Amino acid sequence: MNSDNKMSVQVGLLYMVKRTRLIGLVIIGGILIIYAIGAVMRQAVAEKEYDYLNTVTFVFCILLCAASVIVRSRMMAKVNSKNFSSTYFAANILPFALCDAGGIICITMSLFVNWNLIYATAGLLVMVMAIVYNLPKESEIAEISERHG
Repeated sequence: MNSDNKMSVQVGLLYMVKRTRLIGLVIIGGILIIYAIGAVMRQAVAEKEYDYLNTVTFVFCILLCAASVIVRSRMMAKVNSKNFSSTYFAANILPFALCDAGGIICITMSLFVNWNLIYATAGLLVMVMAIVYNLPKESEIAEISERHG
């Protein structure tokens, strides 16, 4: 009976990992759509006085994506088998939101305000790499199951 209970808990945990991973992939898909729209709708006039904003928003994107890795590692350290359902989802969604914010700011500034495909592509790549790095892994479940809260 006890092993059946553990098995159902493991299945529930794996379901949560897959659902969280799907959210990360949907975020990447949404950013790719925004990027494609911005790349296709090239502005005829680029505002030269706003060139510095491309660099600023790209650095901001890098900082937010780097912060997302740190935030996720710290939040995942607090997750254990007893508080899994309440903390695991937040430990993944907050880093996704940080990466999404950095990427969307860089892409929209670089494509819609001052058209610069290089900065927009670099921001997209940084954001996608950070989200892929932050995607939940099934191997984390065993590590979390061993922790007791």
